[in-house]
Amino acid sequence: MSHINFRSVFQHLYVLYLGIPAGNLSVVFVPDAIGSLYHLKFLSLKGIRDVPSSIGNLKNLQTLVVNVDGYTCKLPRETADLINLRHLLAPYYSKPLVHISNLTSLQVLKGVGCDQWKDVDPVDLVNLRELSMDDIKKSYSLTNIRSLENLSSLRLFCGSGESFPDLEFVNCCEKLQILRLYGRMEKLPDHLFPNSITMMVLNFSVLTEDPMPILGMLPNLRNLDLLRAYEGKEIMCCDNSFSQLEFLILRKLEKLERWDLGTNAMPLIKGLGVHDCPNLKEIPERMKYVELLKRSLKNNATIQCDDHGAEFFEVEINSSMDKVINHPDLTFLQGLSCRDSSSSTFGPLTLAQLSHFECGGIALSFCMLHKVGDACNAYFFLRDWARLTRDPKSTLSPPYFAKDSLMPSPFDGPLVSPVV
Repeated sequence: MSHINFRSVFQHLYVLYLGIPAGNLSVVFVPDAIGSLYHLKFLSLKGIRDVPSSIGNLKNLQTLVVNVDGYTCKLPRETADLINLRHLLAPYYSKPLVHISNLTSLQVLKGVGCDQWKDVDPVDLVNLRELSMDDIKKSYSLTNIRSLENLSSLRLFCGSGESFPDLEFVNCCEKLQILRLYGRMEKLPDHLFPNSITMMVLNFSVLTEDPMPILGMLPNLRNLDLLRAYEGKEIMCCDNSFSQLEFLILRKLEKLERWDLGTNAMPLIKGLGVHDCPNLKEIPERMKYVELLKRSLKNNATIQCDDHGAEFFEVEINSSMDKVINHPDLTFLQGLSCRDSSSSTFGPLTLAQLSHFECGGIALSFCMLHKVGDACNAYFFLRDWARLTRDPKSTLSPPYFAKDSLMPSPFDGPLVSPVV
């Protein structure tokens, strides 16, 4: 890598993925010359052990992704000089930079450690909308998060065996929509959550008091996921509770025996998943007619064919397509992708979304579990969909199972493969 003349080869580069293959045990450093790539807006570093201080020269950089696959890396102090940085994804073990509060353009921050955040003054992080924090300990205070006035998504992950500190600050985050809490909670206080929340994930909370009476009062809650969140024997959803809830997943509530559902509770429920609740004798009668969010995988290896097919979403984007193309914004572009499918345990194996722009243009996004298919399958799927959209009478070629059809073989031609 040191032999590359960065400035002459990559002078006008806007996007750079710099990765070292997995299993490479040699120490790899990024050359100082990377600081000369002034036009760079997106930089992803994988398998890198150290980053030079010259990275602070990349004043146009908007997105920095560092070692998302578990490598250890140290970001220099000069990273705080990236005045236009909007998205910083650096796992906790990558030792993110100090002086995070200098990054006033930051919109997404993932991977910061709690012991680092406690020294941050977030008052200047006026644009921060998404925060993910790891290794939280009960002895630390998180109250300064209340200063993030535009925060819409918050993920908090406790260290092994740790409990959350006081979370009363959450109620001050008036724009918070997505809240994910991973760790023990002694109690779910009344009026803890703002009314703006639409999605709630509680994992390993091991609460001893039924959380449903409190959660059921959230007026905009549409998605609720509970995993080992409650150790009691009964949950009760009172009348008129969960007025907007559409999807509910209950997982590994191993002591749960009874579920009482009020007559007018959950009037808009569309999907229900109840998994690994061995003592739950019966689900409420009305829930038996709700579409079950069945497991898609068995032991993370075998696909269960339940004939649910792919989920399809159609959305409207309040923007013109040229604005997205000419001024890309990573957070905004997330709205063009399929709904969160990071969980491979529940829901459909494939998702598709059609986005309509104000100008009349459309964008098609497609997502599937890698156990079902790969990039080649996705390419053919999108190609054929586009062809049928242009001409419904067009004839589609049958699938050809040879990777050489996309990347020609260096030998005499494509492999001989069956055509179905």
